[in-house]
Amino acid sequence: MKKQLSYIILLLVLLNLPVWGGDNPWSSSIYTKAGISGFTFLKISPTARIAGMGNTFSAIANDINAIYINPAGITEAGNYAINISDTKWFVNSNFYTAAASMFIGGFNYFGVSFVGLMPEKTPERSPLSSDPNGLTGNNIAMYDYAIGLTYAAKISEQFSLGIKVNYVNETIMNLSATNLLVDVGSLYNTNFETIRIAMSLRNFGSEAQYPDRILFQMPIVYTIGTAAEVYGQDPESFFRVTLSGEATFEIDYEQRYQIGTEIWIMNSFAFRGGYQFNQGTTDPWNRFDYAGNKFSFGFGGKVDVSGSELTFDFSYTKSDRLFENPLRLSVGASF
Repeated sequence: MKKQLSYIILLLVLLNLPVWGGDNPWSSSIYTKAGISGFTFLKISPTARIAGMGNTFSAIANDINAIYINPAGITEAGNYAINISDTKWFVNSNFYTAAASMFIGGFNYFGVSFVGLMPEKTPERSPLSSDPNGLTGNNIAMYDYAIGLTYAAKISEQFSLGIKVNYVNETIMNLSATNLLVDVGSLYNTNFETIRIAMSLRNFGSEAQYPDRILFQMPIVYTIGTAAEVYGQDPESFFRVTLSGEATFEIDYEQRYQIGTEIWIMNSFAFRGGYQFNQGTTDPWNRFDYAGNKFSFGFGGKVDVSGSELTFDFSYTKSDRLFENPLRLSVGASF
């Protein structure tokens, strides 16, 4: 019991390292800049495994899912890995992701990824329309997507680094904005029991704009996270419990914290849960109070088929009353 308690204390200490000090602007509750960035679809939880743990995945990062959160983690994904995911997102929109990675020799790994958001088409209205409701008969089409190339290297048995370049596009009818963004990440195994530490900087890039419109910033996110097995350190243990925690710093929001857990039984069936703190927001006029997506849970499994490992994952996120509860389904394989 003392060993498990020491893990939890160390996790909490590491999560608070970035916020100690009175000069840290992220620690101020008034440092809220909601709405200043674009391409915010890049901050949606990309897969069921990540979402099921409350987004606390930077230091887990042991399969292809890492390509979205911490590119250094694809060094733990095996020689070849693939994953696809479908999310039932807000307001009848769909969010899709797909990724593949491969070992390319030496200590080097390469990956490709796709992220796409497809909102439901909206009927176009105009004051010049003869229709009583202002309908023109046309629909407003919108979509967002990002195509990424990732390179990662295992610098040593304990330390990995990764970098990803994303080409991002956001289109509303005949208006489009594009940009090139960079993600960088690291993953360090302390060799103290099973504790890992990870850091990542995502969506870093210059400002962008729609034609003849004002510039907007990128949804930059910095994350520091840690994870450890608090029970069953051997991957082949009948019962294994992993605890993970993160602190995130976003350019358009206050500091946030997440905690999550993953429980594996016979290394074949997984149950997950997570909670995200400080997710809500209130508009300046106090017209609404949005609580955000705080609690999530999920399950999954993996099965060995002729030397290849097939995986499936499902997650549910409890959303605020203003929106639907997102559901995610992911399938993948490594070999």
